[in-house]
Amino acid sequence: MDRLLLVLWVALLGVDRIDLLGGGGPIVLLPFQILTAVVVLAEWGRRLRAGRLPVPTAATKRFAALLLCLLALISLSILRSADVSTSLGRALLFAATAVGVPLALGGAANRDAFGQTLARGAQVGLAVAVLFNALCVLALLGAIPKGVTLGLVSVDLTPSVYGAMPRLGGGALDMNRGGLMALIHTVLIALAPAQIRERRAWVALGAVLVLGSLSRSVLLAAVPIVAMGYFQSRGRVVTARGVVLLCTAIAMGAFALLQPGLREGTGRALAPLADRVSIREGSAQSHVALFARAGEVATRSAAGTLLGIGFGTSFRELADFFAGNRYGNFHSTWLTLWVESGILSVIVALLVLVGAWQQAGPLRGLLAGLVLYNGFYNGLSEPLLWVALALTWMAPQVLTTSPRSPMRMPL
Repeated sequence: MDRLLLVLWVALLGVDRIDLLGGGGPIVLLPFQILTAVVVLAEWGRRLRAGRLPVPTAATKRFAALLLCLLALISLSILRSADVSTSLGRALLFAATAVGVPLALGGAANRDAFGQTLARGAQVGLAVAVLFNALCVLALLGAIPKGVTLGLVSVDLTPSVYGAMPRLGGGALDMNRGGLMALIHTVLIALAPAQIRERRAWVALGAVLVLGSLSRSVLLAAVPIVAMGYFQSRGRVVTARGVVLLCTAIAMGAFALLQPGLREGTGRALAPLADRVSIREGSAQSHVALFARAGEVATRSAAGTLLGIGFGTSFRELADFFAGNRYGNFHSTWLTLWVESGILSVIVALLVLVGAWQQAGPLRGLLAGLVLYNGFYNGLSEPLLWVALALTWMAPQVLTTSPRSPMRMPL
């Protein structure tokens, strides 16, 4: 039962189409938030009963120190906020994820075959994404309503589209987040040290979901995962080539979509895709304008550069970009952090992501990809990102493969 709980937790991390309060609460209560609290209590309770509390390693202590420093800088920025209630609420939600997910994973990390449990959860997560994508397509066709209420629970099936093409966001309302979730789930499956049935098929499914998100940020994040997986493997394991080739397909897709000649050759049927990856495409131009605005806001004053304008309040500076949208931001974690919490928070957040590089092993490619992803999107609050960080800092042994494993392929 405990393993089933962990599998469900990993599968639903980041799913935000389900509101357990049915839209009538003061916040949107997501399944993973409840599951995270339950997993923390269950796993640390198990350790307490067994008298097997972990002894923090030097890396774990550094991770905790950096995380506390980041949270302190975010808290300090609230003092400068013009909307204290918004800043405080969003800071608390961020802290709940950034602290809760590592606590849950750290508590469960001593379980036997925990890497396999993570992979099982990732498999269920991909299956959940397929289910939501199918339901969203049906909603797009008008076969089912875009909103469903089941008792106190509401499910939002609003589809994401680009032109006439659906974008595969899975359990996430935002297709960029959905693509990142699929990418991380795929990496967890590919790296699991135990035998995984039909591993290549699951990785192929993950690649389809990543490509189907039509997210440039996610495709960019996939490139170092594939590249570092290939170079670190050094060709020592023949049985890993199939997975390498499947992952390479993601990067090749990103590369192909960036070639003007290839785009022109796709014909009218794929014209929407060609527009999507063009640097002249609307959202790409908006990114450039948002980045320029971020630099202007962040450098208005020395105090603003050091302490920011208040965590979670970028929307106030972007009313002309995102009229009425209280979640508008600069579409870059690093620029948004600089504007909202000061330049020091950017430095600390980068250290949180890459500070455990030496011991990250097979997750180095994912860490590099996350740095790139956050350069062009806001992903620091993504729960699965904190799973990856907790693994690298606190439990790198979980994804250590055995000499006989057919999947000794560090990505």
